[in-house]
Amino acid sequence: MTAARTVRGGGARTLFFLTLLLAGCGFSPNLDRFAECGADRTCAAGFTCLTEANRCVPLCGDEPCPIDPIDSGFDAGPMPSDAGMDAGFDAGIDAGFDAGVDAGTEDAGTEDAGEDAGVDAGIDAGPDALALSNAPLAPAIELAAYSVQFVPTGGVPGYLFSIDGGVPGFALQTDGTFSAPDGGANQSGFFPFSITVVDSDAPTPARVTNAYTLHVRPLLRVANAIELNEGRVSRAYDEPLQAHGGQAPYSWRVPDGGLPAWASINAGRIVGNPAAGNATFTLEVTDSAMPPQIATRRVQLTSAALDLVLTNATPALPDGRVDAGYTHTLRAGATLTGNFNWSVFGGSLPPGLMLTNSPPIGVISGTPTMAGSFPVTIRVTDGVTPVNRMYTITVFPR
Repeated sequence: MTAARTVRGGGARTLFFLTLLLAGCGFSPNLDRFAECGADRTCAAGFTCLTEANRCVPLCGDEPCPIDPIDSGFDAGPMPSDAGMDAGFDAGIDAGFDAGVDAGTEDAGTEDAGEDAGVDAGIDAGPDALALSNAPLAPAIELAAYSVQFVPTGGVPGYLFSIDGGVPGFALQTDGTFSAPDGGANQSGFFPFSITVVDSDAPTPARVTNAYTLHVRPLLRVANAIELNEGRVSRAYDEPLQAHGGQAPYSWRVPDGGLPAWASINAGRIVGNPAAGNATFTLEVTDSAMPPQIATRRVQLTSAALDLVLTNATPALPDGRVDAGYTHTLRAGATLTGNFNWSVFGGSLPPGLMLTNSPPIGVISGTPTMAGSFPVTIRVTDGVTPVNRMYTITVFPR
């Protein structure tokens, strides 16, 4: 098959090759896809008028491009002369058309691929994994308000909480709040427990369990009785200041300045040479924890001349605490010195405490093992005159 070649105004030569094209090939090319020639056989730039068909066909250089048949008649049977024209057309027009039109179709650049990928990835991945922080808990203080909320992340909201173990006086609320509804833990120590949270994922909810330990620090208290041991003129005064709970060592001061002029605080003791009189002041103790606890107690100190008869100069006894060491000295207030004997006359000391007779003093000491209030009567005698005094010792829980 011979390709037709022509240039604008080719005349007889164009007709000759067109004749070869139409007569030598067993097909009639469909030129309807091309525009009709204009007046005087004019065409748009890049096209030339094929007079016999009155169609504007593309130019390839200065000559018409090979015309590829659109209908199926040509490809049905191979023709030796067809190879040139068909290959030329496919490489030229079809290749150009396919590359230009097909490559630029809306389908290739649709937003479907990006949108589906983004949406599918987000939906298919599901919610973040259920998690519960296992950060250490801040310490609590015995009988002091405390609250912590366990807040899950991830999973499907609608969480259920449960606890294994616990802290005396504490309760777990439905929103994950762990607190002491009555004002604080009623016992100090280290308390291990675990919290489990379950989400609302269906059909199989996610579950996470974490272990925790809450340190409940013992509440700091001034242990000295409201009435301190009495002082006697001309007899040196030395009274230890006592505290329990918190964290030793302790530091002491009198913030309101009401300490008697003759007295001072030295190494946790009130010392001095008494002058007669009464004083009421505030004792303040600070422990060494961080942050520290501070406790206060309003106390009274009475000093007087030596008694002419035997008296008990210990008006009250300090408080105690379970498993905390306890010691207090009993003193007589008399001009006499010598074999003052001390004993328990009625009631009983708290379990774990005992009275030691060490004339001229008596010493109550030991480690309480039971909380409560314990009434006891202490007797002191000089061998002739007995003097009884009733006390109540309060022992706080551990």
